[in-house]
Amino acid sequence: MLLRAAATIRSMRAPAIPRSANSCVAASMMRWYVAAPRAVRTARPCLAPLQRRDLRPDDLAVRVDYCGVCHTDLHALGGHDGDAPLVPGHEFTGVVTETGPAVTRFSAGDPVAIGNIVDSCGQCPMCRAGQENFCHAFPTLTYGGTDRQDGTTTLGGYSREYVVRDRFAYPLPAGLGHLAVKLAVALGADTSVISRSPGKADDERRLGAQALIVSTDPAQMAEARDRFDVVIDTISAPHDVGPYLRLVAMDGTLSHLGDLGPVTVETMDLLVGRKKLSSAGSGGRPGTEAMLAFCAEKGVTADIELLPSARVNEALDRLRRNDVRYRFVLGMSDLD
Repeated sequence: MLLRAAATIRSMRAPAIPRSANSCVAASMMRWYVAAPRAVRTARPCLAPLQRRDLRPDDLAVRVDYCGVCHTDLHALGGHDGDAPLVPGHEFTGVVTETGPAVTRFSAGDPVAIGNIVDSCGQCPMCRAGQENFCHAFPTLTYGGTDRQDGTTTLGGYSREYVVRDRFAYPLPAGLGHLAVKLAVALGADTSVISRSPGKADDERRLGAQALIVSTDPAQMAEARDRFDVVIDTISAPHDVGPYLRLVAMDGTLSHLGDLGPVTVETMDLLVGRKKLSSAGSGGRPGTEAMLAFCAEKGVTADIELLPSARVNEALDRLRRNDVRYRFVLGMSDLD
């Protein structure tokens, strides 16, 4: 396993947001948004009123309680062109407050989770196979996507309410996390963590890993050569994948997940040992539901730092500096 952070949970009471002309007292729902293009290091979401669509027959209205802060949000803020408002947030949990007349899977009061896909064509081979994430017509993303019915831009979970098709909401049986180390340990894998810093050894043992390999130590990297059936690369910045391919065992796989930019690979790093380089994004609906059920059964939860949504810009600034262990989560109750 390759991981770049560690964490503890901090719980705090969310302070009230000062009411001002910018916070629109009369609004019944609020959001954090960016309305104009900004440089990636200066993007600052602001508070503004939010109007969600009326419920369609298969829609849920979800009160958003907690929303994760992702590196994808940073990239979206930096690349925003100002053509439409941007509300980030594509990993959040909450409670169903209302359902459309055709909804049978959920009722008001049900806890749910929403991921980064909220619709797909439903007709192509990928959708029929339960891999909506690979929809041939491209899936509708939770924010920055295009609604398939009215053409409006989707607005994400940095808000107090979200409206979503019931097929793309997931029952929330327990606390959730997707840290690769915890999931690998729960699956019974002999798990090691590769990190630039030796100071994370205690954290990795607490997560269940059997060993820590310091990637800046040539001797440790050489000793671990050809050791792992799977290496999961979650580094979010451009980097040389060669050193990590050399850790992969014969016929094994390096799964490159963190950085979505171009990758340069020496063919010999693949040839020697018949190694494979792969990548993946989110899963389809069946896989996502199975993952959530597995997390509930095994007690896999994420280590987070919880902040009130009023501190969203602090969270984004610290995320840019990799100053988080492991995941920031925004509490949305201060938007009431």
